[in-house]
This record gives sequence, structure tokens and C-alpha cells, in this order.
Amino acid sequence: RSLSTGTLPFAQVLPGSVLVGESHLLQVFFTAGQTVSDATVEVEAPPGFAFSPSCTAEELPETIYRNGETPDSVVIERFAVVQGCFSLASPPRVHVLLGRPIQQGVSYAFGIMVQNPSSQSSQEEQLQWMVRTRDSSDLVVEESSGGAAWLDASASDSPGKMWGLSTSELDAPTLRWGELLPFYITLNTAYVTVLPIQVPFDLSTPMRFTAPLGWIWEPAVVESGFWQDAAFGSTAALPGNAVPTVSDDIFLSWTTPMVFVSGDEIYGFRVPVRVPRWPSTGADFLLELGNWSGTADAGQRPLAVLLPGPSLSAVRGAWVDYVTGRVGEQHGVRVQLTTATPIFAGGGFIFEGGVATRRLRCSCPGTTDGYTCAVQSLFSGEILLRMVSARALLAGTYSFLFLCTNAANTVPAGSWRFATYQDPENYPDATEVDTPSTVPGFAVQEALQHFERLPAAITWSFDPRPLRDSSTILAFTLPGNGVLPSRVRLRGPEGMKLKLHCMPQIVVDLGQVFQLDVSLAANYSQLPDLFSLKDATMWQLCPAQVAASPVQTFSDVQVLLASPSTRLGGTVGSTLSNGIRIIFRPSVTAESFRITAPMPYNFGFSMTCGGIRFIGQDPARSDATFTQALSRCAASSNTLEITFQVPDGMLAGALYTVEADVLTPQQLPSTPTQFQLSSTQIGGGVGDDVFVDEPSLARGLLYFEVISVSTEPPRSGLTAEVQIKVSFSSLARAGDFIRLILPPRFLFAINETSSCPVTVTSPTVAPSPQCSCQGVLSCMVTLQVLEATTTQIPPNATLVSNTSTTTTTTWAATCTSRSDPAAMLDLWPCGSLLTVRLFTVYPQTVPVSFENAWLAEMWSPGVDDQTAPTMTSAGIYQGWQFETVMQDPRVVLGTGPTRAGAVGGVLQIAFVPANAASKLILTAVSPSGWDFQAVDVCESVDEAVVCVRASASANSPNVLILDNISIKAQVLFQRELRNVRLASGGGIARFELATFALGQMGNEVAADSSGSLAAWRLPGALEVSALQLGTYQSIVRDTGDTIFQQLPPRLLLRETVLIIHFSVTQACFSGDILSLEDPTGTFEMFQENATIKQVGNGFMLDFPSSASAKPPNALEITVEDVMAPGTVFCLQLNARLRRQIEQTSTNEVSRKLFNFRAFRSTESLPVNTNDGLILTSLLSQESWSSSSLLSPFNMAAQVGAPGTQIQVSGDIQVVDDLWLLAPVGVVIVSPCSPTPCSDITQDFNGTGRQAALLLPTSERFGLRVELPASWDSGRNDWVAVVPAQGRLDGVKAKMWASDNSVSLRAMPASVTYPAVALTFSVDLAVSLSPGAAALALLGSASQSYIQVQAPVGYTLRCGGFRSSLPDSARVDCQVGPGPGEAVLGISNVDLNAAGTLHFSFGLDTPAADPSPNLFSIALRDASNVTLDAAMAVPGMHIPQARVEAFVSLLVVDFENVARLQAWGEAAQELGVLRGSIAAALNIGEEGVSVDYVQAVLGISDARRLQSSGVVAGQLQVNFSAYSNLVQLAELSDRIVVGGFAAGLQSELGPRAIAAGLVELQVTGASVPATPVPSQPPNVTTPTLRWSSADANSTGTVSVNLIFQRSTSAIRAVLIQLPVGYSHLLVSVDDLRIIQRGATSAFPMDQPQTRSTSSITVLLNPGVTIAAGGYGFEFPFRMPTEDPIQNIWTVSLCSGVYCDNARHASVITSFAFSGFEIGDLPTLLRPAVSASSKRLWPWLVLAMSFCVNGR
Repeated sequence: RSLSTGTLPFAQVLPGSVLVGESHLLQVFFTAGQTVSDATVEVEAPPGFAFSPSCTAEELPETIYRNGETPDSVVIERFAVVQGCFSLASPPRVHVLLGRPIQQGVSYAFGIMVQNPSSQSSQEEQLQWMVRTRDSSDLVVEESSGGAAWLDASASDSPGKMWGLSTSELDAPTLRWGELLPFYITLNTAYVTVLPIQVPFDLSTPMRFTAPLGWIWEPAVVESGFWQDAAFGSTAALPGNAVPTVSDDIFLSWTTPMVFVSGDEIYGFRVPVRVPRWPSTGADFLLELGNWSGTADAGQRPLAVLLPGPSLSAVRGAWVDYVTGRVGEQHGVRVQLTTATPIFAGGGFIFEGGVATRRLRCSCPGTTDGYTCAVQSLFSGEILLRMVSARALLAGTYSFLFLCTNAANTVPAGSWRFATYQDPENYPDATEVDTPSTVPGFAVQEALQHFERLPAAITWSFDPRPLRDSSTILAFTLPGNGVLPSRVRLRGPEGMKLKLHCMPQIVVDLGQVFQLDVSLAANYSQLPDLFSLKDATMWQLCPAQVAASPVQTFSDVQVLLASPSTRLGGTVGSTLSNGIRIIFRPSVTAESFRITAPMPYNFGFSMTCGGIRFIGQDPARSDATFTQALSRCAASSNTLEITFQVPDGMLAGALYTVEADVLTPQQLPSTPTQFQLSSTQIGGGVGDDVFVDEPSLARGLLYFEVISVSTEPPRSGLTAEVQIKVSFSSLARAGDFIRLILPPRFLFAINETSSCPVTVTSPTVAPSPQCSCQGVLSCMVTLQVLEATTTQIPPNATLVSNTSTTTTTTWAATCTSRSDPAAMLDLWPCGSLLTVRLFTVYPQTVPVSFENAWLAEMWSPGVDDQTAPTMTSAGIYQGWQFETVMQDPRVVLGTGPTRAGAVGGVLQIAFVPANAASKLILTAVSPSGWDFQAVDVCESVDEAVVCVRASASANSPNVLILDNISIKAQVLFQRELRNVRLASGGGIARFELATFALGQMGNEVAADSSGSLAAWRLPGALEVSALQLGTYQSIVRDTGDTIFQQLPPRLLLRETVLIIHFSVTQACFSGDILSLEDPTGTFEMFQENATIKQVGNGFMLDFPSSASAKPPNALEITVEDVMAPGTVFCLQLNARLRRQIEQTSTNEVSRKLFNFRAFRSTESLPVNTNDGLILTSLLSQESWSSSSLLSPFNMAAQVGAPGTQIQVSGDIQVVDDLWLLAPVGVVIVSPCSPTPCSDITQDFNGTGRQAALLLPTSERFGLRVELPASWDSGRNDWVAVVPAQGRLDGVKAKMWASDNSVSLRAMPASVTYPAVALTFSVDLAVSLSPGAAALALLGSASQSYIQVQAPVGYTLRCGGFRSSLPDSARVDCQVGPGPGEAVLGISNVDLNAAGTLHFSFGLDTPAADPSPNLFSIALRDASNVTLDAAMAVPGMHIPQARVEAFVSLLVVDFENVARLQAWGEAAQELGVLRGSIAAALNIGEEGVSVDYVQAVLGISDARRLQSSGVVAGQLQVNFSAYSNLVQLAELSDRIVVGGFAAGLQSELGPRAIAAGLVELQVTGASVPATPVPSQPPNVTTPTLRWSSADANSTGTVSVNLIFQRSTSAIRAVLIQLPVGYSHLLVSVDDLRIIQRGATSAFPMDQPQTRSTSSITVLLNPGVTIAAGGYGFEFPFRMPTEDPIQNIWTVSLCSGVYCDNARHASVITSFAFSGFEIGDLPTLLRPAVSASSKRLWPWLVLAMSFCVNGR
């Protein structure tokens, strides 16, 4: 403290909070009584308060600072820039170092952060608040008197007039004001309403309401008429209806304690007040509940709150700016001010100059932009500038530039007066709008004789960039009066800024000024030390004489934010991160670029370029818009530095756009801030520099979330359901509106029912959302806060529900927490959660990161049509990435092969890209096997096709990468890929297209993708594995006839058969169509008999299909089941050759012989195809040929007996090299006669046929031949053929024909004998009926011979020989040469009259049937020429002893019993069961009979599968078995104990699979019972009786059997009729079984007929046939002619599957001769010819058999 410490004329500190423990901004006001050149201001606080160690002197709100012209408008100035600040703890105090003078009589104000004590202090301690000024020696110059915490201006000794601390903060009520016109103008009292006042607890206390200095509470509180102790909206009057008293103008006190009740009680009052023109210091009102006496103890002030006062109407920020004060100079004068009150149209501004302006001459601006300007002089001579607006003006800052000419002589500075008026045309009698302000003017001074700015080249530390510290050298010549000035005013070019404390940076020492070239100092005189200059004339440095250097700066600069909002939260790059876009044009080429944002902005901390987009535009480049190549990025807090790839760098003159993520400030900035952009030239030189104002910000949101609730992955073109939740931080009133803005090009998913697919889900009462779009660039949802019309809502109250219930909760203008009101009506509180659901469509392209954001904004409308809306709150939520879809992407097959696996395929690619790119990747996803190695990529260029070679890698042949190609956004891109190897399997062709662009770092950046393209199916390969061409005879009728296998089909005959073996790689389904087309036109194909079979392992199964011919050369087959891939199928069809088949050359790989394809109606491409590919290896030269018809060729119809000689004859074409081939077994009698021949071959090319090379002289021919015993497999075709040149076979024959008019008729004959094993000399009865032709050749009494040949194992004996011939006949029997051969010599008898001949021989039987079991009987003449014969008379079956058993197979996991039964039936029919049983028993299959198969649901041991949850059952198989090599006892043991069950189970699966059956899940096998030997039945030979024997007549036939004893071994009786005979059974009743001596009826179950020539009579299971005779009687039809072999067969079977006499289940079989056409009907007669007159009792034999039965 200095010895002469003075007292500050005024000092006051005002709190920002009176709550204990709170930190707040302390407002400090003082008026200097003395000037201090280098001042420090000290503020000292009472104990318990604390200043921050890093203290900062802050400016107060704009409304605090002012300059007025009346005594109550004290001028208060800012500190502006301070040099430093530090705090001390004891006592708590803070020092603010100004580094500049404070002027005597000037008032100052600033703010400093302080923390209140944690508890209340005594009010006396508030006296310790002090404000002091100190000089540069830290001595106190002045200090406040009696403390500084006074609320009034008296600084009296009463601590109760100071502010104090409260225990708790009262919920802030709202101040609602009447008119705020100054009292000194209107002399009218205004009023203020304070509402609501709600206490958190009951209390009884005084109350005081303190106004800021300058305000005056109306002393006549009640008499004013404004007083209310229960304001509108309150629920109770002030306690006791107390009336306050006024003291010291600003204190409104209720000194008597009032009882306040907590809870829902709301208090409020209205009080009169006088409004000042200016407040003296602060603007806050203080409401206190408690004791404010000077000795108040802690806790006596329980509640208090500071309430912001209103903004008063006064002109602020007034300023007169001028270019120069040089005498006589013309220059610009700018007047600027800030208004507090809007001005209506017709209102305006008055700028009145002081005395110094009497000789100032000014003119209006050239452009007035809606203003009417006038310049005039007042009566006293001062200048007056008037601006009248033609439109309404909002409150704000306005500036006007006038062109003025200074006076010709010097004039001291004066003051100007700024004011706004409703009617400025009437000035000085106009009506004020804002209170006027005064502002200093400028002086007019003498001119300098010389002034220049020296070149930058000689100036050290010169920086051409804007807003950078830089140096310049100024030289001037003073006037010649020798007087040095004490002050200099330097005004630089517009935009130049000087530092406030610039004196240390002004250098006058010439050695330092010219340190780059000291020699220049000699040209100038050095100024004295600027600090030693005394007061004198101020010389004006005229800038008009100084040339400015070009500034290296960016031009066309814009700084934009994705959302002009403060930060809600999150980190850089998060969903709540903002985006910044900076547009600029550099003036120099640069290597690096730096963005320095204001401190609250944050780019994060990163060393990568992720999230940065840097794009340039330069029309001079080929790519006018390009991606700037970056090499490095560094983000650190508020700076972002980007380094470019050199040598190019960032180009001068190009227009650039850089975008990045950024966090905006959390609070609205109190003062304007700027962004700095700077660059560094390549090589390190100084680049461009510029400072740009930050964008205006709105208050941020409390909460913001945008999520897609759709489950489908986001993709362009798809519709997404989006949920938006937002909570604003500002209060919304009725009429305010909310905008929810979608990212660019996101459109609403409108439909037929809604043009605005938006729903507000919260609050429950809300306005209808309005949807709007500006084209496709921007769509938004607008909601406007409604006015409540159904109920009267008090001001500042919220509607809780959609009823009349109301509350009076007050809403603050800002808040920090969310709420959930029920209605968006009237005042909608900040923090209210709005939830919206909408449907949107993803655009074709993802917006750039800066634009890919959802925005929420709240706006207040303008007061009228002339006023723009105001944004009160806003926020951003970053959008999400989605897959961009190429428009109409296509990958299709072009012209070329279409078959899977084919080489040389063509793919065509086309799409419209959403984004530009330089790289394309084509990925063939499926089927496997695509190969893009060595493909040609072709495009059309100026009507020409240009192709380049490209290749996929060997490791990924299905991925083709095309680099360095030009893909332009929204421009159709097309390419054709040739020489592609198509996928190997066929199927849905799935491709993916992806494009990539060059990123900022030269890296690849994904541009577009097509997703999975599966628009078409690649045809599978229809592989033809075998191709057979033949005739219908060789392929269908008789596949074993060798000659027809050699002969090719003939032209124009419908005899051609094609067999094609093929497989497919893609399944064909029912309804698919196989198309077989012959493009050569060689074949005409027919739909009849066209069939498909499935080829298995040694078998073929019919495949359901239907055919349709498509003349002239195609056939379509409709598939009616699933055609599985990999399975071989056989297509067989009939055709006609339309032309000769062309022979293939050996060097051909393939030819277009057959186009074989499979089509599906829903698809354009084939499902499978062979692409016309038929391998030449399948087209054998030996078989792939055609022939012609040899005509004529026919043979006369003849019937010959086996083994006889006849002469065949007919007509034949006379040609060279003509061969006639006889059927196999026919002997051509040599020499040929009567037609000669040149050669007879015994075996024509391995066919087994004799052939003669005829030499016909005419078409009529004849040959003598000997017929065989029988036709080989019934083949009796005679073939005439002209072989190919040089060949002796039917292959490639030139011509051929065939005929089968020669037939064989075997002599009717039969043998009967007891078919018992190993019998000796039993009777063999032989019957034969020679034909008439044979007997005619024999003559009436010629010598003849009958030869009988028995099968191997039988022995014939002549002992006991008998004959049916007359006694006069001579019959001689001889055995030999073999034991089974006997010859009868017959003479002295006319066989023509003998009819059927019967003979009896002795016979020894073998142990079992020989193979073949056939007898041969022949009639020969005396020359041993066979006249008639029966070469295959069936022998009797010798049954074998058997055992019967049954096995039970345990089966699981089958569909149902019916399917299990069907499986068992199929396994029996295919021999699976028989073979498995035989293998398990280790015997031959011929010894096993499967007699019955039965499926049963469930198993005996249910515990095994009780918890498995699967279907279980049994397959019971009854069978019988025998073996000539194994005794029955041993066979029984094998079944029971020899591992038979396990062996059967292991054999069953593989055999079922091999047979084409599904493998059954057999879990076990068992033999429930011991096998039983069969009991032999005793049955007599069957006999026949018939009712009719006329040709083709119908009648009844009875087959009679006699069972000598009962038997249970038989399950079926099979009756087989001779060829030509047919039964006429239609129903069960048509079969009658008649008892002929039997004791009971025959136990028939049901008859079955597999054909018209056989009947099976099934017996009930387990029954016994009683002894006796039975007649099986049924209707029948006679043949038109007698068959060659008139043999009936009756078989007795142990199983139900018996279908022929050789079936394994046959116990015995009876073969006996039937009756012939013309035989007389008989009631009961033996089965002999009708010509026989005698019955031989010895032909009825009793036969005993060993059989297997149950």
C-alpha cells in the first residue's frame, strides 16, 4: 500500500450464484479515481471463498457495457486483452494484470470465477470483499471503502444490504414484465409478476426481492394499482396477505415472517417498478427467503435464487471509424451500432456529429439497399446523418459507410450521438426506440510531408499471410516545425490488425530496423524512444500514400458445419460427432495444409486420414473433379494438418473441399471465434493463410438417437423403418416448429395409403407430421407445436394428459434432463422426448460423410412475414453406411457355348454405377469352376470392338480384376468377356460386381457393389456317354440276334431306334422338358414308344415321362419325376432315316449332330445342354451308318417240322454280292438247289447262321434246307443282305431285307412218370401225335422209326415196353447208344390211322432234376430223315426235401407299415431276400424260396426303443430251403445257431443298395422258432375236362387234382395254359373249386391273374388241404389254331410269389398234354387226344413228394 492510497469512487462485486459450495462468475465493477499507466486490479474475498489458480478475467455480457449521455448511463468499458492473472489463497484474492493504463473517471467491468464456501458465513464477513488498483510496483493506488459486496450504492455500514449465501437454491420462478419503457420518458410505472414460488419444505421466514442498481421499486406499492399478492396462476396468496415495503429504491422487503407451505402450493405476486434507461451495474434480481440482518447466523437464509433481468432498450456498441484525419482529405467514415429493439418500417437511425463536425462534408453511400439516406446540417452547424428503412429491422448490429471530406484546417475531436427512432423524419421531435448513446469522434490534423512502406525484401520477419505476425518498415517525414508528436495513429489497410499491447514490438533503432541491410540505416534518422514522447500534436500517417503488398491468402473460403449446433456428446467419428466442410482456393502450390479451429472444437487425436475427404476441382485438368492424393494426416485437439503427395501437392488456383469429423463446442461461444487456414509451400516456404469466422451455432440437443429397426441389411433401394428419438434443450412455444431432416437423397417410402409415412409415437398428443422434399436432395419432417383449444391452459403450464387436468410446473428456457410430457401443446418444455417412426428408401449412393447425417432442428417463427425464423436448438446424428447398389447390374451369357464346363464362353457385363471408380472386380460365386484365366475383355469404341487380354490368377480363377479402367458415375458401363471357361456343374449363376476408387492415400476405396446377382441359371452339362443306332428288330424285339445287331437301319423305313445314354449335372424336376433336335435333318423322330430308363448297376428302371414329336426333326420329352444329377439315363426312341448318315472324320472333335437340352418353363436358358456336342468317339464307323431296303424279298409261307428237310422259296431282288442268311440251326443242303449259289459259309461273321451267296437268274428263287429242332430263341428270320464293299458281314450293309414266313410246329408229345428221386424202372408214358404232312411223306405202310432221348441222368429201359398200336403192328425197342436213348422200329402199320401214339418204357430217375430237363421225340423215315419231332418235351420235376422257417427283421425309422411292406415285396421280387438268406446259410440261391413277407408295426421288446421316439416294427420273412450238399439237420442248425441272423443282417444292406433300394435301418434279426422239415403231400396227376373245343370258342374248363392225404405245405396253386389259350376270369366268382370226394372245401384265400394265360390260387395262411379230389373250374377261350406245344402246367407252391413252374417255391409241377381244336367235350376224361379211344389206368399215377409247407 502506498502512503497516498486513495479510495475508489465506486466498487461492487455481484455474484453469479448465492448457493453455498457453487462455482460462479463473479461480476466486478469499479470506477478509477486515478490514472494508472501499467495497472493491476486486485479482488479480495472473505475467508472460505476460493479463486481458481488458473484464473482468467472474462468479459461480461454485452448488456453490461454501454456509453450513454445521461447521468444514469455511466460509461462502462471492457478490459479487452489482459496480460495475466494469478490468485492467492490467504486471504483469498486474485490479481488481474492489465499491461495497459486505466483512466481516471472511467468505469470498468469484468468477470472472474470464484467458488462459494461450503457453508454460510456471517453477514459481517461480507465486509471483507475489496477491490483495489495497483501500479507497476505493485503498490495499492486505490481501494474500495467498507467492502464491495453491497447491493445498493451507498456502501453504508449495514451488512444486511450486502448479498449473502443461502443454504439451498429456490426453484427459479419466471419474471413476466409489463412495458419496459424508461420511467424518465413515460413517467409511468411498470410492473413485474414473479411466479411460481414453490418451497421444498415448510418454513416461516421474511422475504426480500432486490433489484439491480438503477431500478426503483414504486414506493406506493398498493396505491399503484399493480400490486397482487396472488398473481394469476398461483394457488395461494402470500401468507398473511403481507404487503412489502420499499427501502433504498432497490429493496422490496417482507420483514414479518411468512409461513410458506411446501408441496403443491404455488405462490406468486405482482409488484410495480420504475424501469431505468440504463442499469448502473449488474442486471440480476435477487429473491431471498430468510434473515438478512447484519448478525445472521448460519442457516438463517435457507433459500435464495438469482433471476436474470430483462434486456433494456438502449443503443450499444456505438463506434465512429474513419480512414484518416488529415486536413482536407476525402475518406470513408463508418458509423456502427447495435440495437436492442426491432424497428418497424419507416423507422431508422440518426447519427448526430458534435462541434468538430461543423466543417465536415459527407455524402450518402452509393448503394443504400432499402434505406433512404439524407445528410444535413443542424441549425448549429453540426452534421446530421439520417438512414430511414423501408422495411422492418430486427434488433442487431448495423453499419453504414459515408464518404466524407475533412476540414481544411485542424479541428479537435468531439462526440457523436447515435439513436434509433420510430419516425426519424421528425427529428428532433421524433419518438425514441432505443436510448441514445454518445461516442467519441475524430480530430482533423496536419498532413505528413512524406510517408512510405519500404519493400518486403529488406524487411526482416515479413510474412505475407493474413492474420499472421508480420513486420513492415514505415518511413515518413515530419513537418518542419521541429515539434515531435507524443502519439501516432497508424491505420493499415482494411483487415489489418494491430495487437493491443504493441509498444514493445515497435522498433525505432535503425540497426534493428535494417538488420537485413544495415547500410540503409544511413538514409534515415532515428526516432527517440517512443515511451519518452510527451504530449504534443498527434500526426496522422496517411495510408493513401502507401502501396500494400499482395497477401498470400486463400480465397472463396467457406466454413460449414453439418449441423450448426453445440456438442451433445460422443467422440470424434462417433454417431454424435459433427462434420465440417471447408471450401477454399489456394494462391500457391502447397505441400501441407493446416486447419486450426477455435479451442472448444476438437478433431480428436489421430495420425491417419480416416474420415477425411479432400476433393479438388480444376477445369484445366482432364478429370475436372479429382481426389487429392494425401500422404499423411495428423489430428490433435483443435488442429488438423494434412500433408500431400509431392511433387504435385495442392495446386494453386484449384477449388478444394475438405471434409472431416469434428466435435463442436459444448457451450455457445460468448464471443465470436475464428478458424485459421494455413499452408506450407513445397520445400517449406510460407504458404497461404486466412482467418474465417466460425459458423453461427445453436444450442445443442439433450438427446438424439436415430436407429434403423428394420431387420434387413441396409442396401440402396430398400425401404427402412427408422426410429428417431430427440430431446431439445430449448423451450418451444405454440407456433414453434421442429424439423427432422433426412440425409440427402433419402426419400419417404410413400405408398397408396400415405404420402407421409411418419408416425409420432411420443408424446401421445402431437401435431400431424408434415413431409416435404426439395427435389430429391433434401426431405424433412415438420411438426409445429399446437395451441390447446379444448381447455384453458395457464401460462407456463403443461398439459399432463388429453383431459382438462392441468399443472403449473414452470419450464425453464434451458434444461439438463429429459422428460416425457403427454402433449405437444402450447409451451413444450425443453427436455421433452419426441419419438418418431418413419419409412424411408435408401438412395442409390451413400452420401459423403459430411452429408450422411440426420439433423434435428427447432425453430421459432419470425414476428411477421418480413422476419426470418430463428433456430433455437439443433443437433446431428451420423448416418450409417449401407451397401450401394449398381443400377440394373447384369452379368449374362452372350453368344457362344452355354453348357457347364464349356470353353470359349461369353459373358456380358453391364451396370450403371452410383459412384465413379477405376477398378472392377468380377467374382463368380457359383457354381464352382468358373475360370477367367486368359480372357479377352472387349468394348465398343466408335463402332469398333476393342479387346484386351486379362487374366485371373491361378489361385483364384473365378475372380477377374480389371484395373485402370474408367467407370463414370451414372453412366452405363459395358464389357464383354470372351474365352471364358464356364462353371463345371451348372446351376444358378451367382456373380458379384464391386468397383473401387482411388482413395486419399492412393489406396483403394470401395465404391459400389452389386450384391449377389442370381438372375439366371447356367445350363448344366448334359453329357452324352453312349450313342447307339440300330433297328427296332435288333434293339427292341430281339437284342440277341447277332445279324440284326450288325445291320444298319434303312432309309425311309420307320425301323430306326436311337438309344442315348446321358446324365445331367443339374437336377431336372417334374414338368421340365428334354428337347432332342437334329439340326442336320437326318432323323424324323416319333413320340410313340419313346421312353427313358434309369440305368443302375446291372439293371434299368422305368423313368416316368411323356413324349411329343416336334416335326420335322425334334422330339420333346416331359420329365415326370426328379432326374438326379450324376445318374445315367437311357433315352430310347423310334425314328425314320430321311437321308444317308454322314460319316464322321477321325479328326473331328465334335459335331452338331444332336442338340440335346433340358428346359424349364420359368427359365429362358436351358437347365442342361450338350451345346450340340457329341464326341466322335461315340460315333463308331462300325455302327454309325445307314442302309437301303432290298426289294423285293419275300418267302412263301411254309410250316416245317423240327429237324426236317424242306424247300424254301420266294422272290428276291437280283443284285450282285447277294447273300441269303438262314436262321440259326438251319442247314443249307449242298449243292444249292434249285437256285444255284457260288458259296456257302457255315457261320456268317459270327452270327451262327449258314449263308449262301446266291446267283439268281430271276427274282424267283428256291433252296433245299434242313430245319433245326427248334428256332434259336424263337428266331426264324431269313435275311437277304448286300454287304459293304470288301466286307463279309452286315456292318454298313448297302441293302438288306428279312422275312419270317417259314415256321416250325413241334410234334405234340408228352412224357409222364413218377417224379420221385432215385427210383428204378418206373413207368415212362410217352405220347406223340405226328402231323399230317409228316404222315403223308411216310406213306401208309412204310418202315419208320421213333427216337426218344431222355435228359442226362435218366436211364431208359425196353423192359416192360408197351404200345398203343394194333397187335398186328410190328414194334421193335432198342436202347442205345447212350443209357437215355431208345429207338422204336415200326412196321406193318399205317400210322395215318393210328392217331395219337402211346408207348411205355422203363425209366430210372436221378436224384434231382437235370438241366435241361427236356425229352426229345422224333419220327424218322426209313432213310433216317426226320419227318416230325418234338425236341423239347418237358420232364417232370423231382422235388427235394426242405426245411421251413421264418426270420424276423427288427426295423426302425421307416415311414409307415405300408411303405415297409412295399419295401419287403420289392426285396423279394428283386431277389434281395433270397440272396441274403442263401448267403447267410452258405448255400446256392436255387435252394431258397421266399414264401411270404409280412410287415408288422411294433416290436416284441418295446423297451429297446421306448425312449428313442422313432417308428419301430418287424419285417417277417417266411422261407424254405434245401441243398443237395447239406443235410436238412445241419441246415436247420445253421438257421438256429450258426450266426444266421447276424449274417442275414449284414448281407441285407449292401444287396438292397446294389438293387437300387433304399437301405433299411435294420437293428437286428431273430429266428423265433425252430425250422420244421416239410411233410410231403400225395397228389395225383391232374386231369382236364372241357365244355367246348372249337377254334376261338369260349367254354368252361376244369383242372382236377386228387390229394391222397391232407397237407399244410401248400400256399398257392399255379395253373398255366398253353400258348393261345386264355382264361376269362373277371371276378372271384368266376373261379369255382368243386369238391370231388374231398371231406371239406378247398381253403382258398383269393385268385390272382398276372396274365390271361395263368391263374394263381392263394390259400389262407396256415390252412390244411383235406384229402380228396378238387376241380378248379373257370371260363376260357380256345385258340384259333393249335399251338406247337399243347402243354398245360399245374404247379404246387410253398409261397405266395410263385409265378412260373421253375420258381423256387414250386414243390412240384405237372406238365401234361391238353385237348386240341375239334376234340369232343367230355365230363371226365384223361388229358389225352380226343382221337384216343381208350383210357389207360396205368397213366394215373400216385406220386409222393417231399415238400415244404406251413
